[in-house]
Amino acid sequence: MTGFNEADKVISSGGKILVYIEVHEFLRPRKIALDVRLNPSEKGGNMKVGIIGAGAVGSATAFALIMKGVARKVVLIDANEKKAQAEAMDIAHAAPFAYANKIKAGNYEDLKGAEIVIVTAGANQKPGETRIDLLGRNVKIFESIIPQIAKNAPDTTLIITANPADIMTEVAIKLSGFPKERVIGSGTVLDTSRFRTLLGYHLGVSPQSIHAYVLGEHGDSEVLIWSAGDAGSIHIEDLARMVGKPLTPEVKAEIDDGVRNSAYKIIDGKGATFYGIAGALSRICQAISNNEYAILTVSSHHEDVEGVKGVCLSLPTVIGKRGVHQVIKPHLNEAEAKALRESAQVMKQYSDQALAMIDATAK
Repeated sequence: MTGFNEADKVISSGGKILVYIEVHEFLRPRKIALDVRLNPSEKGGNMKVGIIGAGAVGSATAFALIMKGVARKVVLIDANEKKAQAEAMDIAHAAPFAYANKIKAGNYEDLKGAEIVIVTAGANQKPGETRIDLLGRNVKIFESIIPQIAKNAPDTTLIITANPADIMTEVAIKLSGFPKERVIGSGTVLDTSRFRTLLGYHLGVSPQSIHAYVLGEHGDSEVLIWSAGDAGSIHIEDLARMVGKPLTPEVKAEIDDGVRNSAYKIIDGKGATFYGIAGALSRICQAISNNEYAILTVSSHHEDVEGVKGVCLSLPTVIGKRGVHQVIKPHLNEAEAKALRESAQVMKQYSDQALAMIDATAK
């Protein structure tokens, strides 16, 4: 980052300071705005966000976006209009305690001008239902949703979180006709947060100071990358030994279970997970709104993952105003590379079946 010079600007307006700083990064020189808020009641971000689905995930995400000031305006859309109106009204009453931003229930025409549209709508898996059966129902739902988004917000970035998220991201790319850089899944952003949280608890370090990732599927075949984790420039296994809390096979197995199976435990206790994913979606939106070039493990389409061609899954990805700016190929050990290949193979199998369903419908 450069120091201040004649090109830098400091603008004060309405109690808000915008500091423009020139930044030189590996992609290209650019300028970012550091928005310093002197009054917490001011408007937050300047972005309009649409959310399809006013269920637990959609409404929690809308709440997070409003309360964190990530979005200037949120449009909540649901087949159950009464539910969407009630959620929007409830969240609107909380907004004055954070930022004076707006939320309303609306329809697809209200998505015009939305920089981001988040799709949370989708069917839940029924007892005894196969994954393919669930896929079939969600493909039909997406066939009714995605074209309407594309029609009314042709320049938006789509964020898919309806499960199975990686496969539905692939479906959304095909149905929208958008460039693959503008269709991303929430991926393993939440799983990575879970991994860092549990590592932080074990090591006695803030999760925000830990760099460790979960890659592959957002689901059972996800891969925890132990070989590349670090904190304070020290490998996490070295740090664990330094603080007298070694990462034994038993500890690793416990953390792996806590990351991989936490959703099942939460669902068993309260019926659904929504706060964690709402936080993850808010973070992705923030990275896009601020053009952060942040590295997040979103799901996107890759031409090749460990020899598997044309598949959506999560890898470290540079996220900014255009959606996906660059994908970073991680250094993996042999076991991790094998696990990631197997995860990619699973995603490819189901994605091909989902895309075949679209082709069958079109005939």
